[in-house]
Amino acid sequence: MRCGIFTIKGREHYLNPLVKVLEPEVDSVRIFLDTERRGNWWNLWRCMDEMLTTAGVDEPILITCDDVITISGWREYWEHIHSLARNDIYTFMSRQRHLFKDENLKRGYVTKCQARGYYDHAVVFINQQGLMKDIEEWFDAVGRKTIPLNRQKWLDVVIQDYLIYKNKPWTLTTPTLFDHIGEISSLGNNVGGSVKYIGDL
Repeated sequence: MRCGIFTIKGREHYLNPLVKVLEPEVDSVRIFLDTERRGNWWNLWRCMDEMLTTAGVDEPILITCDDVITISGWREYWEHIHSLARNDIYTFMSRQRHLFKDENLKRGYVTKCQARGYYDHAVVFINQQGLMKDIEEWFDAVGRKTIPLNRQKWLDVVIQDYLIYKNKPWTLTTPTLFDHIGEISSLGNNVGGSVKYIGDL
């Protein structure tokens, strides 16, 4: 497993602890630093495109933002979930409370296409080498017409709507394996933390 983290200058207080906890459990960590502040869409896009297109067959690729944290041993926990869910997209953060019902917490995961339920804070992709090209083509042909203009500026919204349109469900780990600890994002958002983070249990 390789990891790509997208970030901007001035957020080292988030980035450094994250790298420290990730490095022991992945083969490599690559930082995608938006030095010119060209924007989340540009930086996340290049992070995902470069990491996914260079992935080997069945190689998991972890993509995270800078202001998340996880626990030691998260990868072993995910590998167990993957052995059960057998999906190719896993999200590790969510604010959707209804997804954390007792039955989902007992199972350890839920797989579905959830409207406004895709969070790009920490995601594992497997065998998604052509995903960004497919998203780009879909966005030009469909997404620009169907996604409200004010929401098109968020790449995670475009990714989510693409996955729903294509009926490609993703798997959320329950509890979540990562927590969002940033107060205000680089985009000025205050998303908040996970509803149920494994580190709080």
